Amino acid sequence: MNTVLKKYALSAVAVGLLSTTSAFAATVSIATDNSTPFTTMGIDTFNTGGGDMDGMIITGTFADASSQALTFNGTGGNAGSTGAGNFNVSFNGSTTFSTAWDLSVSTGKLVSLVFQGAPGSTIFDILPGSPSTPDSASGKQFAISGSSPDGNIAVTYSNPVGVVPNVPVGDLFATMTVDFSGLASGGLDAGTSLSFFQDTDNSASRGPIVPVDPVPLPAAGWLLLAGLGGLAAARRKKS
Repeated sequence: MNTVLKKYALSAVAVGLLSTTSAFAATVSIATDNSTPFTTMGIDTFNTGGGDMDGMIITGTFADASSQALTFNGTGGNAGSTGAGNFNVSFNGSTTFSTAWDLSVSTGKLVSLVFQGAPGSTIFDILPGSPSTPDSASGKQFAISGSSPDGNIAVTYSNPVGVVPNVPVGDLFATMTVDFSGLASGGLDAGTSLSFFQDTDNSASRGPIVPVDPVPLPAAGWLLLAGLGGLAAARRKKS
C-alpha cells in the first residue's frame, strides 16, 4: 500500500472534523476560522519531519498574562524543537501524520499556544479525507496521545490555505491556536507534559505562505459607490 493510501486507511479511524472528542481525561473541541485566507504556490511534501518545520513561531500565553514567542528549529535529522523557554514543543519523526508531538511546561501556568506555521513553510492539514488540496493527502486534526489533565482543550484553525490559482478547500490552515484554559486547573501547570498528534504539510520549495491580497475595487466602482452615496444623501435631504 502506498503512503497516500496508508494515510487514508489510518484516517478512517481518526477523529472527525468539527467535533468534540473524548481523549482520556480531557476532551478536545475543534473549530475553524476562515476569515483571513492565505495562499502558496504549491505543496512540497505531506510527509513532514521535525527538521522540515524550521522557522515556525509558537507563542505561549500564561495565566499571569505574560507571553513568550519561541522559534521552532531543526535539531538534526527529523528532529525539531523550540529549545529552552518557559515551555518546549518538540517533534522527532519523519511524518507528523503518525508520530506525536511533545509539549512540556517548565515555568508558570500555560493557558494557550499559537502555532504560526507560515514562517516555517508549515501548513496544518486537518481533513481525514476529501476534499484535499492538490499534492496534499489525508490529514489529522489535533488529538491527545496518552494521558492528559481533566477538562477541555479548544483548538481553532485559522488562515485557510489555498494553492494558486485555487481558493482554500478547507483542509489546510496556516495557524493553529490551542486553548488550555478549559482544563480543570485553568491551564497546564509547570512540570506538566502533554503529547498530541497534529498532521502538517510543507511548502518550503514552492514559495512562501502569505495572506491573500484583497482585490482592489476599480476606479469606476469607487465612482459608482460615491454616486449612490450622493443619491442617498439627497433623498434624506428631501424627506
